[in-house]
Amino acid sequence: MQTISAQNYYESESDIYGLKEDSSPFADVNSVKHEVSFYIQDGWGVGYQLRKDFSKYVGWNIFGVSYMTGFNSPADHGWANFKLLGVRAYTPAFKFIRAYIDINLGYTLYYYDQKGWYDDGIKKKHYFGIDYGAGVQLGRHVTIGYNLNFLTPDKIKTHWAKISYMF
Repeated sequence: MQTISAQNYYESESDIYGLKEDSSPFADVNSVKHEVSFYIQDGWGVGYQLRKDFSKYVGWNIFGVSYMTGFNSPADHGWANFKLLGVRAYTPAFKFIRAYIDINLGYTLYYYDQKGWYDDGIKKKHYFGIDYGAGVQLGRHVTIGYNLNFLTPDKIKTHWAKISYMF
């Protein structure tokens, strides 16, 4: 009489299928990651984020900053985002690809030049900002995704394509 049993590689001590968790590009849990980003739409932006992954599926976005502006001139308008509290969630990986979603809360400083209006000069506004992102991570270092900035109380929304490098 023979018995047959299936093994889940997360539960198995042996690696009969060659599915070592260590060989996954996403196996480095409890690690600190630095992420440098480039944003594009009808303008451009750059950003940095510091993250600590607690597991293969959840990370804490410790701190982040980004600057976005139009293609005309950064002197005309732009905004600086300071992300102070956030979380990122990952899907299970398929080979070297996995999806992510994240949300960050923080402060945004928006500035614009009022040339041509009743008053010349740079005006500033301060907002509570919510930053939402979704995309895919390709291997250890590259992510491609979508980013939405939402500023309250004026309900300003901007949509960006985002390419990031993590190290």
